[in-house]
Amino acid sequence: MKIKITLYGRYKKLTETGQLELTVPENATVWHLIDTFVQKYPTLTKDKNRMMVTKNNTFAPPTTHIHTNDAISIAPPLVSGG
Repeated sequence: MKIKITLYGRYKKLTETGQLELTVPENATVWHLIDTFVQKYPTLTKDKNRMMVTKNNTFAPPTTHIHTNDAISIAPPLVSGG
């Protein structure tokens, strides 16, 4: 199935677009989506376990199932500290 994704931060710069469409298997999870995204952009491998993904404006853990009409976004991991 095809999933439309909104990208933020350096992911938007890297892909040179704010929107991306990826093909994932039926009954895919957020993890499948992240894996497909990283396969397409291997320079993001180091971020793979820390990407921030939302589904329909709510944080989505890796085991969350996704569907064609879901609003999905991916952002780089947040940096914090003091």
